[in-house]
Amino acid sequence: MKFQEFLNALDIQYAYQEVPPILCLYTDGGPDHRCNYGSVQIALISLFLCGDFDLLAAVRTAPNHSWTNPAEQVMSTLNLGLQGVALKRDSMSIESETLFGMVNTLGDICKKAQESSKLESELKKSITSIQEMLNSRTERLRLKNNKFRCYSPASQDAITEVFESIFRIDPTLKIEETKQKQIHQHPTLIEFIDTHCQTRAYSFQPIRLPIHEFNTLSFLPDPIPSKDNTDHYAAIQDVYGTKTTEEYRPTYMQSQEKSEPIPKSILIAEKIWDYIKCENCQKRRCIYSNKSLTDDEQSDYQQALDSYSYSCAAK
Repeated sequence: MKFQEFLNALDIQYAYQEVPPILCLYTDGGPDHRCNYGSVQIALISLFLCGDFDLLAAVRTAPNHSWTNPAEQVMSTLNLGLQGVALKRDSMSIESETLFGMVNTLGDICKKAQESSKLESELKKSITSIQEMLNSRTERLRLKNNKFRCYSPASQDAITEVFESIFRIDPTLKIEETKQKQIHQHPTLIEFIDTHCQTRAYSFQPIRLPIHEFNTLSFLPDPIPSKDNTDHYAAIQDVYGTKTTEEYRPTYMQSQEKSEPIPKSILIAEKIWDYIKCENCQKRRCIYSNKSLTDDEQSDYQQALDSYSYSCAAK
């Protein structure tokens, strides 16, 4: 949960003044920032509660558009510090190297480290020299005459502390329960999301308000084509305060274009249930059913045949 490190950065930035009550996060579209992921929603709610914010607006860029995020512009400077750098960790014991060689993904490495405390400690020690070298090179860089500074990552205790702030909503939630299916087993948490958060594919916005005021709020609007030029989206001032939906979201529109009206798995000979004749071309057409009809469904089907005429619209 990297949001603990974000809170630490806020504490440093606002060391001598009050932290603003509204927090806006603008991130790229990586898996640890996808607003429809349960793990991200849990982390954002924990950040919202732990930071005692009135509103948190977390927005991610559309796929392949992380370049639009101003924060990404710093990458060109960071890349200067990584030019000509080759990284190699220090060796571990034979036992730990054997365990480490059995895993590939970061998730698998974490699971294996939980099973072996020796692997965890030796792995941390083996990358210490890499961390020190990267910190040294990074802190030589400047952006607009401001030197870069590196901070230590959040400890497990600090991460747990941020997560446990969500116990104010649901004390039964476990830190490993981050999938949507698991979250939906917690009705109190789901109720909070429904009554205090606006959820979109590209944004997640928890807010501290009574339900009657929550229902009258105007959140960040969804992208809507401009009336003057449909090749461009309308300006935010033109749509803010109006009711919008995600129907014009680029990835949603693409998925709709590629979606099948009927799954091909149904259109097979084994699932032909009946035939019907087209009133125009007089050809018989197949009627498919994924499963046997109940008595009520058969009655409705027969009533539809008696009430309507059918045309296959073939030319």
